[in-house]
Amino acid sequence: MSKNNLLLSLLMLCSSWAFTQNNEIERLVNAAFTAYNTGKYEEAIKYFDTVQVHAPAVYTSYLWQGKAYLNLCKYDESIKMAKIGLTFDDRNEELINLLVQNYYFIGNDHLRLNIRKKQYDEAPNNVDCIAAYAYSLFGMGDFKQGVSLLKEAIKIKPNDPSLLNRLGFYLDVLNEKEAGLKLQNQALEATDDDLMKAMIFSTLGKNDKAILILDQLIQNNPAAGFYYNNIKASFLMEQSKFEEAKKMLEKSIKSQVHKNPTIFLIASTNNQLGNYQTVIDDLESIVKKYPHYYSANAVYCWALVEIGQLNEAKKLIDQTIDVKPLRPLAYFVKGLLYEKLNRPEIACENFNKAKERYFEKLYTTNALSTHLNKCSK
Repeated sequence: MSKNNLLLSLLMLCSSWAFTQNNEIERLVNAAFTAYNTGKYEEAIKYFDTVQVHAPAVYTSYLWQGKAYLNLCKYDESIKMAKIGLTFDDRNEELINLLVQNYYFIGNDHLRLNIRKKQYDEAPNNVDCIAAYAYSLFGMGDFKQGVSLLKEAIKIKPNDPSLLNRLGFYLDVLNEKEAGLKLQNQALEATDDDLMKAMIFSTLGKNDKAILILDQLIQNNPAAGFYYNNIKASFLMEQSKFEEAKKMLEKSIKSQVHKNPTIFLIASTNNQLGNYQTVIDDLESIVKKYPHYYSANAVYCWALVEIGQLNEAKKLIDQTIDVKPLRPLAYFVKGLLYEKLNRPEIACENFNKAKERYFEKLYTTNALSTHLNKCSK
């Protein structure tokens, strides 16, 4: 909602007030948006606080205050504002998306899933709702249900390249390689968007082509370079070019507001490079603040195992598994832990659980097969 719509809502609520009071509301709203649009988010928050004193039941002031908090990386405060706004308009897309954004940056996929499921239940024939719910299920590791939902979405929108590509990728994960490849090629034919082409080439395993496209996108749009750099870094990681990926991520993070996802990616590269203490140092504050941040906790535990802090890893690994019991990474780490504790039966049990959850399809490392070979001896 725009500034003018917010102002109109406030003035309608305040129609019984004196004209000078309406002028005061207008002044406060203008000042809040001037501060917000010039990046003075703390100042904008103070103005929105005052607006809410005059008109506490207008959801839009909570929306923009929540956005200001989000831009300051104050996720708890932003979530609070979004939830207050939703008490006045519980289906407002902007407020719901604000919540989802916050949950992404703090790694809370459970709450994102709950929101997307509610939207799907309320609009089961809406393609956007179906796809968003499916993507959340993939994040939790429920690939079969996610694939089933995407098949529903494609019946409604059969030529959507994003849906075709994502379904193709997860069919491949589920060992339906031929069907997956067919859909990914359909996706490539259906799009003229360069970023989408890069994503499709990546899922087809053609990372060199994907990187060439991204390099051109970076050159054409330097302002969005950090975003494209992160995507390029993930492609490099898939090629096991971890040192190059790390350098790109360390460059792009300097211009980012929301650093948690990139901190995690840098930690992942350092983990593959054997810089385990650096991983622990980088992830420690995230892990302590956000115990539901599955990937960060799993990689943190992996680094703890590698440097021999086995008791600390043992305390954390089961709670990490409980966050996403269908994802494979934490089972793999638990296998490493119990291998070091000289408990091969527990180690092998967890390596097999990682395999059952498609570890080898989701991660480029061949480490799992090496450990499973030990188990078969």
